[in-house]
Amino acid sequence: MNRVGRMGGTFAAAGLVVLALLVVPAFAAPMSAPSGALVVGPSEQWAYGAEKWVNVTVNLPNGTYTEKAFFGWQVIFTATNTSNSTQAWEVQRTVGGSFYAQYCHPNCSAPTAFGNLSIVGLERDAGFANLTTTATVYVNGTAVAAVGLLNASFENSAYLNESMRYGLSGGSFSGNASAGFDLSGSAHGAVSFSPALGLVPMNVSAPEAWNSSSAFSSAGAWAVAFSASRTSFGGVPTSDASTASGNVDLTGTVALWGSDLGKITLANGVTVPVIALAWTGPFDVVDGVILIPHDFDLFGGDNHSWGGDELGTEDIATSNLDIRMDAAHHLEVVAAATSYAAADNSLVGPSPPSSNGATPLATTSSPTVVQAQPETVPQAQHGASCLAGACAATVGTVGAMTAGLALGAVVLAVAAVALVGLALARRGRRAGAAQCVAPPAGAVDPPTGNGAAGNP
Repeated sequence: MNRVGRMGGTFAAAGLVVLALLVVPAFAAPMSAPSGALVVGPSEQWAYGAEKWVNVTVNLPNGTYTEKAFFGWQVIFTATNTSNSTQAWEVQRTVGGSFYAQYCHPNCSAPTAFGNLSIVGLERDAGFANLTTTATVYVNGTAVAAVGLLNASFENSAYLNESMRYGLSGGSFSGNASAGFDLSGSAHGAVSFSPALGLVPMNVSAPEAWNSSSAFSSAGAWAVAFSASRTSFGGVPTSDASTASGNVDLTGTVALWGSDLGKITLANGVTVPVIALAWTGPFDVVDGVILIPHDFDLFGGDNHSWGGDELGTEDIATSNLDIRMDAAHHLEVVAAATSYAAADNSLVGPSPPSSNGATPLATTSSPTVVQAQPETVPQAQHGASCLAGACAATVGTVGAMTAGLALGAVVLAVAAVALVGLALARRGRRAGAAQCVAPPAGAVDPPTGNGAAGNP
């Protein structure tokens, strides 16, 4: 199986336009890359995270549309030098968010047509990898010493809960329709590369582009269970449930392309290179070396067997990585940027019957990039607990809150609006400032920094 992996992690891509320049010439002989001088010692930990949300209300001549959404993720790295040329990574990642949309005609105080949609979800990933300083990448056909990936293993779990209600009253037709969708699943596996897959040149600088390739062998499996229910305007209920599964017992060749996009100064004042990478293969890779089987990835933008029952779609992918490499060639992913795009297919066609024509129309948002910032490990752990619905202890200046956050902001448009952009307003994240938000509940606005509902 051989496909272009989506943007993600250490193999992330952000629209590379230099791929044609990165082919390894057939006559280019591999060189023996010199070892970096890693020092065997205790583990190091670092973390980063980000949050974004939206609060949009559109008043139209024939209706009102409101959406409230949240998206955030937290990542914690643990790195251990296992020899003078190898390093072991463990990466823990939690992604969550929540979304609520409402449409009313002619207004929400006395509507004759209304609809609401909510999408709730969570993804938790763990990646384990062994890196080496004896790998090779090619820069304009010349072999260059690089940090590379020897092998990796992964564990993923995710769930989605979606619901929709639409109602009509007055006129020639009245009634309510509803729908629901639930999905949960998990994946696990391991991949080895021979030789090590080169990731980043040891002396990377902008503007520079490189590529590498490696044979891989993988083993693992994934499985999901999902159910859908609908009740028509005539009151007739229908439901179905099913499962899907697959394995990743595969062999083949992975090709990787990379580029240094320049520098970014993070909120802690540190300036680091921004790296974009892309690879081919059966995995999506997020936030460094966390692998997700492409056929399983709930938020990977691919066509799945359960897609016809979903009420909305979300696409989340690591756009690029912010890295640091010291003189001993310790590689750190100190932050990252993630792109997000979404679409609705529930409050939209086939449109419910209406004599007033006030039914929403579908649209898809343009990808929005969310830039993470460095955090302390306790702050990231606290933020991850909040995303998973277990916000308890106070960290920094943020008080205890409860949360049940979910993934996915869906962009909707209504009759007179062809496109409502998902204008996510990034909340400033100070280095050292813990972040935790309470979830929107129904029509409650996304929370402010102190946990109270309201406009950001």
